[in-house]
Amino acid sequence: MLDQQKRNCSPEEIEQAITELERYRERIVNDLFQSARRVDVSHKATMANIGKNPEILRIDAEIEKLQEQQSQLR
Repeated sequence: MLDQQKRNCSPEEIEQAITELERYRERIVNDLFQSARRVDVSHKATMANIGKNPEILRIDAEIEKLQEQQSQLR
């Protein structure tokens, strides 16, 4: 059923979902940087950890799926 709902989304709805996911991702990244600063973790180490963060990976995968779906509608 969820697949059927995804197929019926308009390009505008997909764009809105992508935008919301990007904002959520940015908020997570900012929170991780703030936490790292509090405990004196280097910028380089923080970037490496962000690249491995499961939530970030899930968001990136979902954004990629939505972008593929969006390109198919155009």
